[in-house]
Amino acid sequence: MGRRPNLVFLSLKPLERLSGLIVDIFGDIAVVASSAAWVEKYKSDIESCVNRIPEINHINWRSSVELLKEEGLDLSSLEETQSPPSKQLVQVMENGIKYVVSLEGQKTGFYADQRENRHYISNISNGKTVLDICCYSGGFSLNAIQGGALNVIGVDTSLPALELAKENVLLNNLDPHRLSFLRQDATEFMKEALSRNELWDLVILDPPKLAPRRKVLVLKKLTYSKGNLLV
Repeated sequence: MGRRPNLVFLSLKPLERLSGLIVDIFGDIAVVASSAAWVEKYKSDIESCVNRIPEINHINWRSSVELLKEEGLDLSSLEETQSPPSKQLVQVMENGIKYVVSLEGQKTGFYADQRENRHYISNISNGKTVLDICCYSGGFSLNAIQGGALNVIGVDTSLPALELAKENVLLNNLDPHRLSFLRQDATEFMKEALSRNELWDLVILDPPKLAPRRKVLVLKKLTYSKGNLLV
């Protein structure tokens, strides 16, 4: 694999009426994340459009079942037809960094829409100590190290995500003494760090979606607020 990026995020933000649809491309695989009834209704049309991209050989359709239920969608047939992707793991490159991506992981498997932010972290990390909260598979952490960070700690509760992060460190021949990953609840880690008066030059807090359903929105807003107060 050369240094040419093979990870693409198809941005639909300018088209506000297309909320509920994400398309990320990993090499020859397009992952479509559906979280709105209209996306399921026009599934065949969307797949037809994605298939027009010359490099695409496979489409992995991922439906957010809980969100679709809230929209009143009958998911009985959907749950029966859901099948695992033809590949579970793929390798991609972004900003000169290689990643192993799990197509069964969070969102589409990788937060491709954070590409510019990861690049920004690389540009401001030189000579700094960095804490990456909710690090997932290490996207921000690896960019910080590549940008010259002195030391990086990544924290996440997901064991599969941390295993990917560690694999990505080896994949890029990075110094494991400058980059470590811990499995711990983010809030508990920050409370303990605060009690020890630990400080970092740069703290990255990029939690996954905490309110996947409307009925838990108010409660999860409080969780976000508590997390921001601890940083």
